[in-house]
Amino acid sequence: MVQLFQIDAESEAELKEMIENHLRYTGSRKARLLLRDWDAAVKKFVCVLPNDYRRMMQAIRKAHQEGFTGEEALMHAFEANYRDLARVSGN
Repeated sequence: MVQLFQIDAESEAELKEMIENHLRYTGSRKARLLLRDWDAAVKKFVCVLPNDYRRMMQAIRKAHQEGFTGEEALMHAFEANYRDLARVSGN
């Protein structure tokens, strides 16, 4: 149902921004500690990605590469995902 991945550079920047915002809005001690030694802390995070979501994101990227934009790309990706037998088998 899900796959686990290491945090990539794009996800790391987004994660760090979320933790910085959490610190700013809440004064969280945990957020402060994580940010204090960010290079060590980020290695403890894992990206948990549902297989269906990953498949849709790949289909959307492919649709964009094929020249589809906006709603067209989403609908094209949705149709491709609907026809994908991996979706039915649970992979």
